[in-house]
Amino acid sequence: MPYVPPTEGAVAQLRSGVYVAGGESAAVWIQLDSDPSKTWYPVFDHQGRVVKPDGYVNVRAGEWVLLNYNEALSAGRTCSIRVKLILEPGKRYSLVGGATFEPSVIPLLHTSRGCELRLKDDSDGGFMPMFAR
Repeated sequence: MPYVPPTEGAVAQLRSGVYVAGGESAAVWIQLDSDPSKTWYPVFDHQGRVVKPDGYVNVRAGEWVLLNYNEALSAGRTCSIRVKLILEPGKRYSLVGGATFEPSVIPLLHTSRGCELRLKDDSDGGFMPMFAR
């Protein structure tokens, strides 16, 4: 079941600017703490460099929101980040981060692959606090 943006109450807008390495896929899901079903609904779906939907989506604001980031990596590995945050009503935010690499002694080869996720306030470019969940 896809994510359904709120039609009432305070909202903020969120878009994905997550970097996905190569042809790997990633997805970002959103769930509200007050959601009794505790079901993760896909909000953004990445296939390589293409993200759907492209642009901002409305998300509840002024209350805690759970955000779960999952990325499929090569060899069946995954990278998961789960955070809790509060968005300010009327503001626009971008999720940034994604693939990370640790350099190695040999250029173009990486010793470690991971992921990171940050929330940027698009009005001033500052980063918002997120809390591990």
